[in-house]
Amino acid sequence: CSLSSWTCLNVLYSTPNLEVLILDLEEMNDIDNRANRCHWVPPESEPDCLLQSLKMIGIKHFEGNEDELQAVKHLLNNAKVLDLMIIGFHPYPMDEEIVEKLLAFRRASKTCFVKVCEYFWFETELTSSENKISLCGVTGV
Repeated sequence: CSLSSWTCLNVLYSTPNLEVLILDLEEMNDIDNRANRCHWVPPESEPDCLLQSLKMIGIKHFEGNEDELQAVKHLLNNAKVLDLMIIGFHPYPMDEEIVEKLLAFRRASKTCFVKVCEYFWFETELTSSENKISLCGVTGV
């Protein structure tokens, strides 16, 4: 699936002090191209930032397909200092069953709060620090 796949998260191995990660899944949610969907493959090892510094993850354009659910589950299971994960569905409808699954995932961080909402927007200043990265339209990574 090239750089529009979950492999875009490989950039996390180069950002050991990353504190904020914003994922825009719009490119991976190409409704007209379901046959070529990108499949989640868990990494063989965890990036340092996931274990030591990542405090906030924002996800835009979440559809709720199985690959996205597995990726979120993996991030929550392994992000040891995560304080907040915000998941926005727009323009996809929020499915209560999927929301329940998301909220039930085990979290490595005891202080992690998961917020699921219809819309998720972020300020550009949020991604301007050296310890923050935005993967908008992941194909640009």
